[in-house]
Amino acid sequence: MVAISSIEQLKTLQADLEKLKEVHPGLFTQWIHLVNLTRQLQFKHHFMGSLLLDEEPGRYFPTSAKKSVILLYQKEAEKLKDDPDFPELKRILSHYHDTGFSKISRLSLGHPPESLVGVSIA
Repeated sequence: MVAISSIEQLKTLQADLEKLKEVHPGLFTQWIHLVNLTRQLQFKHHFMGSLLLDEEPGRYFPTSAKKSVILLYQKEAEKLKDDPDFPELKRILSHYHDTGFSKISRLSLGHPPESLVGVSIA
Protein backbone atom coordinates (compact mmCIF):
# COMPACT_ATOMS: atom_id res chain seq x y z
CA MET A 1 0.00 0.00 0.00
CA VAL A 2 1.33 3.43 -0.94
CA ALA A 3 0.57 6.16 1.59
CA ILE A 4 1.05 9.85 0.90
CA SER A 5 0.93 12.24 3.84
CA SER A 6 1.06 16.00 4.17
CA ILE A 7 2.58 17.72 7.18
CA GLU A 8 -0.82 19.18 8.09
CA GLN A 9 -2.46 15.76 8.05
CA LEU A 10 0.32 14.28 10.19
CA LYS A 11 0.14 17.12 12.71
CA THR A 12 -3.63 16.66 13.01
CA LEU A 13 -3.12 12.93 13.50
CA GLN A 14 -0.46 13.62 16.13
CA ALA A 15 -2.88 15.91 18.00
CA ASP A 16 -5.57 13.22 17.89
CA LEU A 17 -3.13 10.66 19.27
CA GLU A 18 -2.04 13.04 22.04
CA LYS A 19 -5.67 13.61 22.99
CA LEU A 20 -6.26 9.85 23.04
CA LYS A 21 -3.22 9.47 25.31
CA GLU A 22 -4.55 12.13 27.70
CA VAL A 23 -8.18 11.05 27.79
CA HIS A 24 -7.69 7.26 27.61
CA PRO A 25 -4.21 6.49 29.00
CA GLY A 26 -4.95 2.80 29.60
CA LEU A 27 -6.11 2.31 26.03
CA PHE A 28 -3.09 4.20 24.72
CA THR A 29 -0.75 2.00 26.77
CA GLN A 30 -2.36 -1.12 25.29
CA TRP A 31 -2.06 0.40 21.82
CA ILE A 32 1.66 1.08 22.30
CA HIS A 33 2.09 -2.49 23.57
CA LEU A 34 0.60 -3.83 20.33
CA VAL A 35 2.67 -1.42 18.20
CA ASN A 36 5.85 -2.56 19.96
CA LEU A 37 4.86 -6.21 19.64
CA THR A 38 4.27 -5.67 15.93
CA ARG A 39 7.75 -4.21 15.57
CA GLN A 40 9.43 -6.91 17.67
CA LEU A 41 7.77 -9.71 15.70
CA GLN A 42 8.60 -7.89 12.46
CA PHE A 43 4.98 -8.03 11.33
CA LYS A 44 3.67 -5.44 8.91
CA HIS A 45 1.79 -2.57 10.51
CA HIS A 46 -0.91 -3.10 7.90
CA PHE A 47 -1.50 -6.58 9.37
CA MET A 48 -2.01 -5.00 12.79
CA GLY A 49 -4.36 -2.38 11.35
CA SER A 50 -6.38 -4.93 9.43
CA LEU A 51 -6.90 -6.97 12.61
CA LEU A 52 -8.05 -3.92 14.55
CA LEU A 53 -10.41 -2.75 11.81
CA ASP A 54 -11.71 -6.24 11.02
CA GLU A 55 -10.36 -6.13 7.47
CA GLU A 56 -8.79 -8.90 5.42
CA PRO A 57 -4.99 -8.67 5.81
CA GLY A 58 -4.34 -10.12 2.36
CA ARG A 59 -0.68 -10.07 1.43
CA TYR A 60 0.26 -8.57 4.80
CA PHE A 61 -0.51 -11.78 6.70
CA PRO A 62 2.77 -13.03 8.23
CA THR A 63 2.95 -16.41 6.47
CA SER A 64 6.49 -17.08 7.65
CA ALA A 65 5.57 -16.84 11.36
CA LYS A 66 4.63 -19.87 13.41
CA LYS A 67 0.92 -20.37 13.96
CA SER A 68 1.35 -20.16 17.76
CA VAL A 69 3.03 -16.74 17.44
CA ILE A 70 0.27 -15.45 15.16
CA LEU A 71 -2.39 -16.72 17.58
CA LEU A 72 -0.64 -15.01 20.50
CA TYR A 73 -0.48 -11.77 18.50
CA GLN A 74 -4.15 -12.02 17.56
CA LYS A 75 -5.05 -12.51 21.24
CA GLU A 76 -3.17 -9.31 22.12
CA ALA A 77 -5.06 -7.46 19.38
CA GLU A 78 -8.35 -8.83 20.75
CA LYS A 79 -7.45 -7.59 24.25
CA LEU A 80 -7.07 -4.11 22.81
CA LYS A 81 -10.36 -4.40 20.93
CA ASP A 82 -12.10 -5.52 24.14
CA ASP A 83 -11.21 -2.26 25.89
CA PRO A 84 -14.42 -0.25 26.38
CA ASP A 85 -12.67 2.83 24.96
CA PHE A 86 -11.45 1.03 21.82
CA PRO A 87 -14.00 2.80 19.55
CA GLU A 88 -11.95 6.00 20.06
CA LEU A 89 -8.79 4.35 18.71
CA LYS A 90 -10.77 2.64 15.96
CA ARG A 91 -12.14 6.03 14.89
CA ILE A 92 -8.59 7.38 14.56
CA LEU A 93 -7.36 4.31 12.68
CA SER A 94 -10.33 4.45 10.31
CA HIS A 95 -10.09 8.19 9.74
CA TYR A 96 -6.36 8.11 9.00
CA HIS A 97 -6.35 4.73 7.22
CA ASP A 98 -4.93 6.32 4.05
CA THR A 99 -2.02 7.79 6.02
CA GLY A 100 -0.81 4.26 6.66
CA PHE A 101 -0.67 2.20 9.83
CA SER A 102 3.11 2.47 9.91
CA LYS A 103 2.98 6.26 10.13
CA ILE A 104 0.19 6.13 12.71
CA SER A 105 2.31 3.75 14.77
CA ARG A 106 5.47 5.84 14.44
CA LEU A 107 3.64 9.01 15.49
CA SER A 108 2.27 7.09 18.48
CA LEU A 109 5.83 6.21 19.45
CA GLY A 110 6.84 9.87 19.39
CA HIS A 111 8.36 10.32 15.94
CA PRO A 112 7.99 13.93 14.74
CA PRO A 113 5.53 14.49 11.89
CA GLU A 114 8.26 16.16 9.81
CA SER A 115 10.14 12.86 9.63
CA LEU A 116 7.14 11.09 8.11
CA VAL A 117 6.10 13.52 5.36
CA GLY A 118 5.75 12.21 1.82
CA VAL A 119 5.30 8.84 0.20
CA SER A 120 5.82 5.56 2.01
CA ILE A 121 5.20 1.96 1.04
CA ALA A 122 3.63 -0.27 3.69
